[in-house]
Amino acid sequence: MLLRLLQALFGDRYGSAAIRRCISESVFYNFKEIAETMKVKHAELLEEWYELDTNAVPACYSLKASAIRTFENT
Repeated sequence: MLLRLLQALFGDRYGSAAIRRCISESVFYNFKEIAETMKVKHAELLEEWYELDTNAVPACYSLKASAIRTFENT
């Protein structure tokens, strides 16, 4: 369900969409709120897969290497 919500957010109009490696803070918080409001199964994975990168300008949530390995193995 979480992957479907990610697809809905980022779209797949032109084929399968890759998971974004960097998401702005505002989009991350909005997406997280929507997932929690809709009681999306495994919504907590957002916190496990992404971490705030304060070195980026502007700051964004970056996909962790462990999440990338998870996607490669599926």
